[in-house]
Amino acid sequence: MTRLRDLIVAMEAHGGKLYHLGIGKSVTRSYLRKADELAIFSEITK
Repeated sequence: MTRLRDLIVAMEAHGGKLYHLGIGKSVTRSYLRKADELAIFSEITK
């Protein structure tokens, strides 16, 4: 959990760039968890 919070803090520090990365205005722990699950699933199916 702590790593997700650290990542969120770091990403919010660069909030103006999040939109250009395709993330949107804000980042949440649930958003990052879902992205992580999808990344793991895509690796398994390759």
